[in-house]
Amino acid sequence: MNTTFSTVLGLMLKDIYNLKKSLKIFIIFILFYGGFALLSQQSSLVVALMTTISIMLPVSAFSYDHACHWTDYALTLPVSRRQMITARYAFSCISAVGCHLILIPVLFIASRMGSDDAMETMAAIPVTLGVIFLILAVSNGAIYRFGPERGRFVLFAVCMIPVGVALIATRILPLSVFQSIRQWFVTQTFFGFLSLTTALLLGSALIVAVGLIALVISWWMSCRLMERQEF
Repeated sequence: MNTTFSTVLGLMLKDIYNLKKSLKIFIIFILFYGGFALLSQQSSLVVALMTTISIMLPVSAFSYDHACHWTDYALTLPVSRRQMITARYAFSCISAVGCHLILIPVLFIASRMGSDDAMETMAAIPVTLGVIFLILAVSNGAIYRFGPERGRFVLFAVCMIPVGVALIATRILPLSVFQSIRQWFVTQTFFGFLSLTTALLLGSALIVAVGLIALVISWWMSCRLMERQEF
């Protein structure tokens, strides 16, 4: 087995072992809110929960490392800075994908139980995953640049600014505007030949691709930053 791959895998396992207690709490939340969402037919609750967990797991891993001065210790080991950063970004991606894979059976069961929006929510999973990749790209880079404490403020701003803009838009613009936009979108034939379903699939793939590209750029910038940083 390649030495670099083994090292990165070992660093990822270190994060999993450190977060063992947190993972147990997250599992309890998933079971509780998953059951509540199934009974109340509110699929969006599960999506919001899994989205929050997939964002918070990497942040918690950073906090554990910072609390025990892991980076200072790791630099005395045969582990490169690039390997440490690669392991953290890989852990972030796997956490996001794993959380959203859990959503698929939950939403499938919800659809069988009569939830009207379960299948629509399932179709939106790729879009949500792409957005989370973008958020992780910004938050991971900010934490490497500013540290876990100040990096959290950047994460908070990244998450809350779009929400604030959406809330302001719903307050200012009448409901008829959003209904008109939705109706226009549904009736369009994109580029003259693409159906709505095909356009949505291509759009979802594009958002995921943009998120992955952002993660790669963030990883590269973090590597450059850590190579110049002294501990």
